[in-house]
Amino acid sequence: MRSFRLVAVVAALVLARPASAQWHLGVLASDARFWGGAEQPVSTDPAEILDFRPSRSTLYGIEFGRRFEVAAVTVRVQFASTGLEGTGGSTSIVFEGENALWEFTPQLGVRVASFLDRGEVSARIGPVVSIWDPSGGDPTRTRLGALGTVEAGFGISTRFRAVVAADLGVSESIFSEEDFVEATPPTLKSLWRRQLTLGLRYRL
Repeated sequence: MRSFRLVAVVAALVLARPASAQWHLGVLASDARFWGGAEQPVSTDPAEILDFRPSRSTLYGIEFGRRFEVAAVTVRVQFASTGLEGTGGSTSIVFEGENALWEFTPQLGVRVASFLDRGEVSARIGPVVSIWDPSGGDPTRTRLGALGTVEAGFGISTRFRAVVAADLGVSESIFSEEDFVEATPPTLKSLWRRQLTLGLRYRL
């Protein structure tokens, strides 16, 4: 009888485990700022260097994921119309609408803390696939990278959850040496970004 009860308890725990998982669908917006990309010397003076990178951009998208007891799996799909920014000394020039950016970001996360009754803090990390579509008919450029996220979420009802997240990412440079016509070759650099993301999730 005791062994039967033990089997029954284990079976009940296993069967109950899927019920703790929750699917969700969300909308989000991210304010992204970039650095890195490429450097182009304009003279023999090492201080005279032009920096090129994507301009500050707002990404909009959707998120689909599943939450477990302390872990979560999410997939982001985001889009932005981005410009190109060139900086030399204290002067910056922005060319708006130079690229359409699509991003696909699967992430694995874990809850690290809870606060109040419905709040929690989690950390996520995963690869990011960025597809840059330049204007003017140039071929698209696909770049691989990684994106880490620290997120705070708070339940505002039984099904809706508001989230705010800080993201830090890195990928390959979006530029190539063929983009620069000057005789001095450019220095291609990894493209870094930091972004603030706001979102709203609906539990399915």
